[in-house]
Amino acid sequence: MFEKVSARISPGNRVRIRKTLRLLGWGLLTWLVIRAFFFQGVRIPSASMNGTLVEGDYVLVNKMAYGARLPITPLALPVSGSRFFLDWIQLPYLRLPGYADISRNDVLVFNLPSDDNLPVDQRQLYIKRCVALPGDTFSIVAGEVYINSRQLPAPAKAQKKYTAYAAAETGIPPAAFASLGLVPESKSYNPLRYTLIMNAVQAESLRKSEHVAEVKPVVPDSGYYSPVFFPNDSRVRWSGDFFGPVVIPQEGKTVKINLQNLPLYRRIIEKYEGHQLAAKNDSIFIDGKNVAQYTFTLNYYFVLGDNRPDSQDSRSWGFLPEDHITGKASVLLFSGGNAGDKGRSFSIIR
Repeated sequence: MFEKVSARISPGNRVRIRKTLRLLGWGLLTWLVIRAFFFQGVRIPSASMNGTLVEGDYVLVNKMAYGARLPITPLALPVSGSRFFLDWIQLPYLRLPGYADISRNDVLVFNLPSDDNLPVDQRQLYIKRCVALPGDTFSIVAGEVYINSRQLPAPAKAQKKYTAYAAAETGIPPAAFASLGLVPESKSYNPLRYTLIMNAVQAESLRKSEHVAEVKPVVPDSGYYSPVFFPNDSRVRWSGDFFGPVVIPQEGKTVKINLQNLPLYRRIIEKYEGHQLAAKNDSIFIDGKNVAQYTFTLNYYFVLGDNRPDSQDSRSWGFLPEDHITGKASVLLFSGGNAGDKGRSFSIIR
């Protein structure tokens, strides 16, 4: 049958078909090379970076900046989130030379470390802001980030939780919030009090409204603890607003390990650096050997979302290994927000 069909195609048409297929093949190869080693487009899936990026934004990821990560799972469909892959072959982590080092406040795109059931390069893509580098001493005190005991200024549009109080019994009209792009959370038992997540500029503008008596940042509760926060262990009772201090692991650095600080490093040792770990009585064993210290083989980072009250980030799942990082979010290609956001398209991400 195929021979009959081929016989009906004239020699000239066969030449044109071969040329078309050749062009399509070269086009596909060029796209694959650009996507793997130079740039990749990524859609923002959540509100965790609100203030800088909103849900639906489409950003360009620069893979050359830190050096392109070579494929770890080569038998995979090169489409983000496709989950079509074969893990028969797993290559070691290698990265090409880049022209920049990761810096504090860089917006990183990376594979989610907690997706343990998938190969590293097939895990869900996340985007957050880097706040701490390998070797930094990191802490959060009352919602403010400190690096090496010095406060790190928040990004200009980083969001926090505020309480607004109405100036009259009629409350604050919805238009006062809408004009600033704000949506208050559900009202509390006090109908004249509103809880909002917004940045400092929005908070200052809201204060100037004739309908508003006062706007105050919500004071975090230092006694609050939940196991959803890293290291997810009651021996280390941290929260999203009171966290650390902790030294960010660094390649080649050695730390003492014991039963008290083991929750901080267990995931690194077992999941990211591939060792067998066991704790028996008062002793710790790595690959069957009784140890009192450990030397890291990768660099790690700490990342936060700009929408600090509503972000699943390093406060939830811990340190970000360097082999999970795919690149730097560099350009907002187009905005997925409302019509008033369209002017943000083709802007540099800071």
